[in-house]
Amino acid sequence: MSEQNEDIDFTDSREGQFMYEDLRRINELEQENQKLREELARYEWRPIESAPKDGTSILVCNATIGGEPMCAHYSAIYNNWQLERKGVWIPTHWMPLHEPPAPEEPGT
Repeated sequence: MSEQNEDIDFTDSREGQFMYEDLRRINELEQENQKLREELARYEWRPIESAPKDGTSILVCNATIGGEPMCAHYSAIYNNWQLERKGVWIPTHWMPLHEPPAPEEPGT
C-alpha cells in the first residue's frame, strides 16, 4: 500500500463516506463508554470520610476487618454511623445504594 498525501473528499467519495460513518460511530461509542465509566464510578467503594452525613442510607463496610457490607446512615444526634444490626463496628468505606427496581405492571 503506497502512502499518498491526498485529501479525502468526505462529501463525494464512497471511501470518504465510510470513513465519516466510522468516525461518527467511534465518537458515539466513546461518548457511551464515558457515560458507562461515570455510572460505574458511582458504585465503587469510597473512603468513609466522603460519605454523606445527612441521614441518607448507604452501603458501608470495614476494609480493615472484612465482613459483609451493610446498610447504615450517619446520625448527627449520636455523631456516629447507625447500622442495621447492633454492635460496635466502624466503617472505613461506603458506596451509594442502587435505585430500587421500577414497579412491575399488574399481571406480569
